[in-house]
Amino acid sequence: NIPRIKGIVSRLCESFGEPVECSGKKIYSFPSAETVSKLTPDDLAPLRAGFRARYITDAAQKVADGRVSLEKMYDAPIEECRRELMTIVGVGAKVAECTLLYGLHRLEAFPIDVWMKKALSTTFNGLDAGSLGRYAGIAVHIPLYKKSVNKSTAAFFKLLCFYKYQSSCSAPLIDAVLSSSSVHTL
Repeated sequence: NIPRIKGIVSRLCESFGEPVECSGKKIYSFPSAETVSKLTPDDLAPLRAGFRARYITDAAQKVADGRVSLEKMYDAPIEECRRELMTIVGVGAKVAECTLLYGLHRLEAFPIDVWMKKALSTTFNGLDAGSLGRYAGIAVHIPLYKKSVNKSTAAFFKLLCFYKYQSSCSAPLIDAVLSSSSVHTL
């Protein structure tokens, strides 16, 4: 539930972050892992995080003491990163993939849930996540916008990969987008 999680994050920042000024408004920074690692789940009760309080403190403790190194995850082999993230209480395969993709910008990460399994069978013509290649994370967004995906959009993804990474995108990804029944011509 995204609104609930946004509320928890907002209350976490207000309770334990540092005040900063932004565009004339007082806001709060995200607290450091070191700060949160000293807290207990009971200390987090005002956040109304519920069962997630234990997850938050465990993650902060593991990052603060170095058992989980987010810095190393920018360059470490992705399988190693997945295993390390899943040592955190409450982190399974999907959350690890989301962390890698959205938090660490690892474009080969591909969070899979019920909706993405359906997208793999429809939008991507039955491909499995592994066949989407090292830019699979880009593909996560295609089903979200599939009503507006067209051949120009697919070409844009291909150009983005080429110019940003000086290589071509995963051929199965582009082929699946171009041949998908959800792709509309202009």
